[in-house]
Formats: sequence, C-alpha cells, structure tokens
Amino acid sequence: MTGITLRGMPSVRGRLAGLTARSQGAVERAVGRATKAIEADVKRNSFTAKRGAAGGLLRPGGIGGLAVNTGEARASITSQTFRMQPGARSQTVAVIGSPIRWLPIHEYGGVIRGRPWLAIPTIYAKRYAGRPTRIFRSKRGTLFVWAMFRRAKPKPVKMLLREVRMPARAMFGKSVERMRPAVAAMFQAVPREVVR
Repeated sequence: MTGITLRGMPSVRGRLAGLTARSQGAVERAVGRATKAIEADVKRNSFTAKRGAAGGLLRPGGIGGLAVNTGEARASITSQTFRMQPGARSQTVAVIGSPIRWLPIHEYGGVIRGRPWLAIPTIYAKRYAGRPTRIFRSKRGTLFVWAMFRRAKPKPVKMLLREVRMPARAMFGKSVERMRPAVAAMFQAVPREVVR
C-alpha cells in the first residue's frame, strides 16, 4: 500500500500526492515486469523432459520437467496483473497460471486412481493402434496390453495400473525461487523510477 495523509501546507501536499501516484505506477510496472519474467521462466524451464528411466518403454517425461507433445500446456500459461481497490487502499496483484485441469497434479503431486485401471500408453501405442490385443502379466506382476501379430513378436502398447503416484514438480514454485534475485532487482529500481 502506498499512501500519505497530510494536513496543512497545500504546496507540499500537492507535490507528495504526485509522488504517491508516480510511486504506485512504478510499483505496478515492476509487478508487471516481474510477473512476465516468471511466466517466461516457467515456459522455458518447466517443459524440458528427457527420456524416462523405464527402459525406454514409456513415453518421454518425468526427468527435468514435462515433455512437450502438442505445446498446449506451455501455451496456456499466462500472467495477469491488476489493481484491487478495497476502499481507499490500493493493492497490485499478479496471477500466473493455466486453465488446464491436469497441471495442478504436476505442480503439487498426488495420486491418480484408475476406475478400475489406468491404461498408460507405451512408445508403441500409436504405431499399433487398432491391432488385435491380449493382456499378459509381466514377471514383476504388471499387466500389459500387447498388440498381436501373425508372424512377428507381440509389442506392449499399454501398461495397466491401479494407481500412479505423481511427484510434485513445483514448476511455478521453482520458477519463483529461480527468479527471486531478478525480481528483487526490479523492485529495487522502483525508487529511482519514482524520483526521476
């Protein structure tokens, strides 16, 4: 909150009122710059997955961030800065987020349960879609849906699981921590901008 209450001395009061308006504008611009910087960092650093450690059978993802398939999730992340005015006090608020409903499970982690099974596609899922299938249990006890062929070895197209535990990736939280020094520098520049 930025504000000054003075009684008397009209010329000083007029100058300080102009200073207060300039400082509020400078703070709003700094919040806007910081918000855009964090948004750019989330988009740049949170979608950088490398091939998973599941022997190459599962699709890429899980190590270093989310894999980019269509780019929809990255493109949906937006930021907005606005002023809330409850009464005489003014407050600048910034929001960074996405309307995609499955991104929170990646941010905070959690458990996804099947009804009764989750069918996790493997790297062969698209190539052999529509082939006749059978379900087999692996030596470790995991169920797989296999695409069957007459003269070739079957290929696993889906892994069936009761639930999947998703680790918290904290994409937004990590970006805020990474950008903390840059954001602090943006706000340290506010007094210089006001005095100009």
